[in-house]
Amino acid sequence: MIYYGAKPLHAEHCDTEAETVRNDLKRRIWLAAACLAICLCAGAALAESTVQMNEIMLSTAKFEGGKAYEWIELHNTDANSVSIRDWKLTYERKNETQTYVFPAGSKVDRHGYLVVFLTGLDQVENTAKALYAPIDVSRKGGTFTLYDADGAQVDRIELDAQYGDISFGRVADGGEWLFLGEASRGAANSQTGYAERARRADLSVSGGFYDAAPELTALAEKDAVVRYTLNGTEPTAASPAFSEYSGLKKGVTTLRVRAFAEGKLPSETTTQTYFVGVSRNVPVVSLVTDDKYLFAEKTGLLVPGSAKRPNYYQDWEYPINVEYYNADHKQEINQGASFRVTGATSRAYAQKAISLFARSALGPSSFEFNPFPNREGYTEYKAITLRAGGTESYKTRFKDAMLTRLALGTGLFYQESATCVVYINGQYWGQYNLRERINKDSLAAFEGITDKQTIHDVTIIKGRGEVSRGDIGEWNSLISYMKNHDLREEQYLNYVLERFDVDNYFTMVAFQVILGNGDIGNQRFYKFPGGKWKYVLYDLDAAMQNTKRTPFGYFLKAAKSKNKLFYHEPFITLIKNDQMKEKFLTICSKLLTEKYVKQDLLDQIDEWVDTLEPLMAEQITRWKKCSPKSVDSWMYEVNAFKKIVRSRYKYVINYLSDYFRLDKEQKAFYFGQVLENNK
Repeated sequence: MIYYGAKPLHAEHCDTEAETVRNDLKRRIWLAAACLAICLCAGAALAESTVQMNEIMLSTAKFEGGKAYEWIELHNTDANSVSIRDWKLTYERKNETQTYVFPAGSKVDRHGYLVVFLTGLDQVENTAKALYAPIDVSRKGGTFTLYDADGAQVDRIELDAQYGDISFGRVADGGEWLFLGEASRGAANSQTGYAERARRADLSVSGGFYDAAPELTALAEKDAVVRYTLNGTEPTAASPAFSEYSGLKKGVTTLRVRAFAEGKLPSETTTQTYFVGVSRNVPVVSLVTDDKYLFAEKTGLLVPGSAKRPNYYQDWEYPINVEYYNADHKQEINQGASFRVTGATSRAYAQKAISLFARSALGPSSFEFNPFPNREGYTEYKAITLRAGGTESYKTRFKDAMLTRLALGTGLFYQESATCVVYINGQYWGQYNLRERINKDSLAAFEGITDKQTIHDVTIIKGRGEVSRGDIGEWNSLISYMKNHDLREEQYLNYVLERFDVDNYFTMVAFQVILGNGDIGNQRFYKFPGGKWKYVLYDLDAAMQNTKRTPFGYFLKAAKSKNKLFYHEPFITLIKNDQMKEKFLTICSKLLTEKYVKQDLLDQIDEWVDTLEPLMAEQITRWKKCSPKSVDSWMYEVNAFKKIVRSRYKYVINYLSDYFRLDKEQKAFYFGQVLENNK
């Protein structure tokens, strides 16, 4: 629960919110006066300085270059620039103090502003235009103190809990500290500030599925005016009053309300989606946001835009409200968050993949739900993805989700999935697969890692050396070692095994070979500090398309041969060791025996068909250019998938037997049970 001032602003806890905020302000004023009196009596008054703290943002929703750093702004009231080299900025919370020392060259220009970004655990190099302090702040407040180079205290501010994406600053650059209606980072502050925010308005009936339209009333504090919108935009002071709302109609309605009170910041926005006379056989995700973030030429993420690089290939991130209704039509989450368009080539498709991120500046810091039955014990996600099918969107639309799930129970991470339909601002947006994301938080949850620093320091790499997170140096050293040492020698093999999870890796390779993935270059692997390198089973859209030897041959290239797609070196160097060769064959045997039971796979396909078939006609109507041409075409693709399932395992056994020169007895030892299971 986030608290603002002294008490929470959530509607269920807000009966006395205005009074508690006023009392908290009185307490702060009294404490400030008392502290000043004590300091003066002790001869410890603040040192004179024309540089002071001017504006602070402890919970930003503004993303720049894929990052959203909190910040503090310094202001120089003097007509001359002031050097602040060796000055110190401290942040104290819960008896823990973090300190930043301003580096050489730091200064605040005459009548100017200097912004210091607070990067938390990230180590970011300073630039000519910005300073980056590795201070980890909390939205719940804390105390900032500014010291000059001689150690004299020149400014100090104690903050209570802050509102999301609202700055706290000196009104008119030097006045009273108040909440500012609009952040003004690096520029003059507003002439107007606010001591508090209007209590959040609520609706008498929550969003959901209804046979008939329920009557709605708006709940708000006394003397507040509740205003509403129906088009996804946040209500403003110019939006119509809720008292003028004519009521819900049949169909899908996205209703946003916000309270406005004299002398207060507008409240947070409440969003609810109502499905009247609508029924769905799968979970539903309702996304609500301003159209300018979706379709505007210069800012919309779902359109090409007018720039050389299409908008949907940008790393822009915007606010959005997310509601999730499970298959029983129960609302499990409803919160502010942010979104990006994600994917590779599929970004150019009309129906795009959308990733959702829980951001504390916009709502709760996680999505407190678990839509994936196979993830037992999971209670929350920091981010999730709505995947439209990727390069498989015009074929079965479920192949990747089904095949990667075969990794369940193998110790190999994969992205769990759940079929759903999506609405954006009340419009049907089609069938999607809700997926886990490959990020530090999901990998940590899978590995059972909870230490904050360890999670932060994970390295994640894509394909052939594209660093998603962390540093590739350790990986490059390991690859070089493999290429330049004979791993048939025990001492060299042990060096690799101490750093590389070979069981995990061979399981990934075995799945790629068994399933015949034609897009072998799209690999992901990771390492937590103190752990071993591990792989993810990822992107099987191009698997099970034929019975060819692909991709086995790619793994068999000479260790020092060039490969622009992925790292084949671990396999070809390890497999020269007889012990490793036996391990790989044993893993292949196990996966073919336990995971590739032909009838089980055919039954899984039928389960997916049962779920998707009721949705397919509407999906095709909505997205003609990135869906199968017809339901019959979709079933053709499903049957083609089944055809490969019925036969591919036999070819795989022959490919493995031929390469490793297995005699009849060895072949029976490794693969006899597989053939028996699939008679």
